[in-house]
Parts: sequence; structure tokens; C-alpha cells
Amino acid sequence: MSWLDAKKSGSRRFLKKEYSTRGRLSEIKSIKWSTLGEANMYEFVQVPESEDVNEWIAVNTTDLLEELHLLFEFAQGSEHYKILDDKIKGFPKGYVYRLAQGGKKSKPVVVTAKEYVDQSFAWMEAKVDNPSIFPDEDDHQFLPDFIEEHIKPMYVRMVRLFAILYASLKIALKMGDAEKNLRTSFKHFVYFSLQFDLLPEEKELEPLKAEIAPLLNSYKEDKAAKAA
Repeated sequence: MSWLDAKKSGSRRFLKKEYSTRGRLSEIKSIKWSTLGEANMYEFVQVPESEDVNEWIAVNTTDLLEELHLLFEFAQGSEHYKILDDKIKGFPKGYVYRLAQGGKKSKPVVVTAKEYVDQSFAWMEAKVDNPSIFPDEDDHQFLPDFIEEHIKPMYVRMVRLFAILYASLKIALKMGDAEKNLRTSFKHFVYFSLQFDLLPEEKELEPLKAEIAPLLNSYKEDKAAKAA
């Protein structure tokens, strides 16, 4: 299956809420992408004039989740996906990610990479589907802790999922001509995170240092060029 076929048949797990404000912003985002594209990522991630920042963050976060989900969904068709069943080999070399299985107070335990991926998507989907966190009405109000308590923890999970993709599934995506889509999605993630101060702390970025370093530099250069 090609990347285009996968995209056409994808489940669109996270793009469920299309009420007028977010639907309009999604359309603005699509237009921006068609006119700016990856080469102008710095311009692409800027919040449209007179629009709500939290709405723009909500739109891009759900899109990033959808891109990530599609990348994993695409890689499932490869033999390489079986490595995620290993509690050690499925993660970036030297790292394991733990999950609390019984709520916030339970002790995090080591799980397989596949379990980590599946449970992380389920956890993030529950947030997106919760109207008190991601409002689904035009007269909505975002929670005061929307960014700190909900969005930032989601970006930690997302950077870990990107780390798993690069460490364990890059070959599978390359064989399916989807490696470029991985790079583009990760660039979107990094630029957007930098623009809105959502990038996780340095220890979370360590498994991706080779991929993230040039993006940090290019973001700084793009920002300086815009300010000049």
C-alpha cells in the first residue's frame, strides 16, 4: 500500500470536531499549507490574524495527532512493526517508556512499545473527545490550564511517539515511500512547538537529537529572517 492510499483510507481518528470556528481554522490551515508548504513552515505555524491562539493550538494539535496516527497505521503493514512487541528493542536505544496502568497514583511500569503507542493514542483521543478540554461549541471557553495541564503533556507523548517512529519504524516508512511524510510531520511538530513554547524538556528530545538539531537551527534562522 502506498502512502497516498493509506492517507485516503485512513480512519481520521482525531479529526472529528468540525464545528464552525475550528472547521474554519482547519480550512485556513489547509489554504496556508497549499500556498506556503513545507519550505515556509515558519509562516505556516503562525496564528492567523485576529484568531484565538488556543483554537489554533487545538487545530494543529489534532492535525499532528492525525499525522502521527496515520504514520503508525501505515507502518503496521510492514514486518518491521513486530519489533514494537519487544519491551526493549521497540524503543529508542537506551530508553524505555513507562505507563501508569491504574491511574495517576499507580506506579509506572515498563510496557512494550506497541502498548505504549496504543495507550498513548487512546489517552490523547480521550482528551480531544472531552468537550471540557477541547470545546466543541462556538461559545466555548478553554480551561485556564489548557496548555500546561493538557497540551504540554500531550506534546511529551507525541515526541516519544516520534522517537519510536525514527528508532524502530523508519525503515518501514522508507520502504513505503513515507519517510518524507515523517520528516514533514516532525518539522511541523518542532516548528509549532517552538512557536508556542510547547517543546518538551531536553531529556525528552535526546533520542531525536540528530533529527531535531537542524530544525532548531532552521527555525532560528527563519525567525531572524522574518524579523529583519
